[in-house]
Amino acid sequence: MKRIQLLLDLTSEHLELLDIFSNSRKIEYIEARALMYTVLRKYGAYKLKDIAQIFSKNHATIIHALKEWPYMVRANPSLEVKYNQILLEWKGSEEKKPKNILNLLQKRVKNLEKQNEILNLNNNDLKKMLKNMVWAKDDCRYSVEDIDKILNYKTWTPKKKIDTLLHIDCNLYCNLGQDSSLKDRSEVKQKSKLLYRTIKKIDATVGTLLLTSMD
Repeated sequence: MKRIQLLLDLTSEHLELLDIFSNSRKIEYIEARALMYTVLRKYGAYKLKDIAQIFSKNHATIIHALKEWPYMVRANPSLEVKYNQILLEWKGSEEKKPKNILNLLQKRVKNLEKQNEILNLNNNDLKKMLKNMVWAKDDCRYSVEDIDKILNYKTWTPKKKIDTLLHIDCNLYCNLGQDSSLKDRSEVKQKSKLLYRTIKKIDATVGTLLLTSMD
């Protein structure tokens, strides 16, 4: 069972899946299970009935997945790359020599470095997106009381003014809850109308649409 657990861990790591033994019908889970069936059948010398028992599947399911595996790889070339990486690490773990263990660890480190690089790139993309959002720059410091100030800013583009006013409007409704009174709701609606009228001064079309949808 240690060999099977290792294969499961490697497959989960490389395919970034949590519960491969689940009955999920998502394509990534179907591919992951087919990958494991193929490795166990071709390189682990497991019988079909043994694989079926391990995964709590019937005999026919395993046969079908093994037949479909070549087509899965053809449709998703990156799957074959991950398959070869998993197979290499899984077979390499059988070797007891320190040199092979060191190579295996080095490969895992490289894989982790690649994953970290991808995460950093994604993080940078998120930071760029946040920089383009008005409320990220201005720390959400504006409120309804600042409407005239926002309207008269000379260095702001119309888009930035409208975005800021809409964000103020969004905050108003976010602060409402199930326990908010009718008076609270009515006050928010009046403030919202004031914001939309101000937007109408900046962009008549957008402001009119907002006011019309409100009515």
